[in-house]
Amino acid sequence: MSDWTELESETFIDGAHLFVPSRDELHETIVRAMDLGDRRAFVIELSCGDGELARRVLMRHGATHYLGLDRSERMREHAKERLSLFGARAVVESFDIHNFADMSLPSRPDALISSLAVHHLDGEGKKRLFRKAFAELEVGGRLVICDVVLPAGAVATAIAAQQWNCAVARNSLDAFGDLRGLERFHELEWNMYSGTPVGDEIDKPSTLLEQLNWVQESGFKDVDVIWHYAGHAVFCATKR
Repeated sequence: MSDWTELESETFIDGAHLFVPSRDELHETIVRAMDLGDRRAFVIELSCGDGELARRVLMRHGATHYLGLDRSERMREHAKERLSLFGARAVVESFDIHNFADMSLPSRPDALISSLAVHHLDGEGKKRLFRKAFAELEVGGRLVICDVVLPAGAVATAIAAQQWNCAVARNSLDAFGDLRGLERFHELEWNMYSGTPVGDEIDKPSTLLEQLNWVQESGFKDVDVIWHYAGHAVFCATKR
């Protein structure tokens, strides 16, 4: 795979509830980690996908305004439809995560979040993104990243692969009462930890430790991992 296409977007929209481990728990973890409270806040999401995380953010925080950014036209259409009930509080626009470091933002966000997107950047790209996030956030603002990460060695890779398969199997049983979702998952070769070297031209995961160090080197404090399973991790930090 050399580039993300609208076909991949459609596949993700249709299959995210099956293919993402513990998706509801992941989203809840991200929302809690933003630590917005009841104040009026501005949240930017990089690669907002189908808008499901944004919906949860806006439902939980009634004074929050939100800007969702995504490269995929299909994703943006789906997100706009899902978020239409929030009116002017939710805006969805086009962007390319590879160019985020050079992007002008409308105002300083109180939280910058991203789910399952940063791994499309190589190591230097991730470093630029973290530095840009630190420069743009309000003082006290939170960076919250959910992403697939590169396991540190063969044992960790095998465990991540098995856990991801098990998670998809549970999701499929919950949704259909059978394993058709897992069969589709295998058919699409979606589990990057199974059978082949991890990463390709589009998926460029870095180790969790590398990314925590890069976030800290960017100036952030309180850098921590708050969720990790099946090769998926949520980590967060504060600009002080």
